[in-house]
Amino acid sequence: MLCAGWRYGVSVTLSGRTITGEVKVALFGDKGNTRQYDVFRGIIMPGSTHSKEFDAELDVGTTEKVKFLWNNHVVNPTFPRVGAAKITVQKGEEKTVYNFCSKETVKEDVLLTLTPCETPDTL
Repeated sequence: MLCAGWRYGVSVTLSGRTITGEVKVALFGDKGNTRQYDVFRGIIMPGSTHSKEFDAELDVGTTEKVKFLWNNHVVNPTFPRVGAAKITVQKGEEKTVYNFCSKETVKEDVLLTLTPCETPDTL
């Protein structure tokens, strides 16, 4: 049986402004990177979390960073900024989980790179 792709699940917790638009992510790992995948389309609200599964064209290996992009294809003179406070990536059947964080927000069509979340010294 041939493998059609590598299954990834992502959960994106949004930050920044409330605005209508769409959210995309791309995964970067030690074996390569994926294209941008659509995660959500609708009202982007800070604090809301949206999840999506997709089959990537390759195995990125150990996920090292995630790139977040949003747009709404509308000219907006206020240049709203949106971000991803946290993106959780779950890889395939092995269910390996990676957490990425950012405190930044970006304008439309600007890539935001999320790096692994800092873990506290004590749990």
